[in-house]
Amino acid sequence: MGQEGACILPTIEGARHHFDELEKKLIGSLVSEKLGGVLRELSAKALYIVDLVVRNLYERTADVAFLATDREISRYMAQSDASNTDDQRIRDRLHAYQRKYTVYDSIALLAPDGRLKAGVSRSGALPEACTDAFVGRALEQDGYVEAFAHSTLQPWKQESLIYCHRIMD
Repeated sequence: MGQEGACILPTIEGARHHFDELEKKLIGSLVSEKLGGVLRELSAKALYIVDLVVRNLYERTADVAFLATDREISRYMAQSDASNTDDQRIRDRLHAYQRKYTVYDSIALLAPDGRLKAGVSRSGALPEACTDAFVGRALEQDGYVEAFAHSTLQPWKQESLIYCHRIMD
């Protein structure tokens, strides 16, 4: 190898080194750009899901408040001894509500002592009484009580999301 080869070799090695550095920067930039796009997409989806859950929970609380202020239900709950006709009319009303808002597996109307006055369920027979603590808590406040736990209202489930609201006059 001559003098020309000795001069060209360091130049080629330098160019190769610069090319390798440029390649690393380009790959890093592409990865960073792709990752940023994926993170933006995931962030948008996560915000959508959170919004959906919040709206869904808000709607459930509004539904519970609506049922708690329903005049027919309030009159029925105020009766100490309802007739079979009244019982069927209220069950029909609860079934209609359940059909319209399909998120409800069960709707139960409980007396202050936890005794089931009327109810509908898609998954199994409702118990004659509920011994869950949230019933008492719901009676003590104006708003609703929310519980996510095992409940005597749905003993066949490990956990249930339950909203409880006292009937408003």
